[in-house]
Amino acid sequence: MKQTAICVVLCIFLLCGQASAEEIALPDALERAAPQVADLVNGDAEDGFGLTQGATILFNRALSDAKQYLLAGIRSLASILVGVVLLGLLESVVGEGLWRKVHGRYSEGLCCTER
Repeated sequence: MKQTAICVVLCIFLLCGQASAEEIALPDALERAAPQVADLVNGDAEDGFGLTQGATILFNRALSDAKQYLLAGIRSLASILVGVVLLGLLESVVGEGLWRKVHGRYSEGLCCTER
């Protein structure tokens, strides 16, 4: 039982804890070449590259991708509905008589209701 508790505590520490390391100083040439990267390397430990930071980034990316996927589907559905409404509006405005004059030759026998 004692060994299991120690193992659990060590696993939690390894997954969530941050190891303390000696701070390194980057050469001036590297800091001038890439100041954004130098800020990341010289930044606080909380802004570092820990497991929780990586998991948070992956979770945010997954949410962003899911949002884009859903919005793309909604946009597709909206464009299809707009097309259907416009075709219905066109059919009601044009009327059946003019519609038959324009498409009479090609639509003979395709209509299911004969008058």
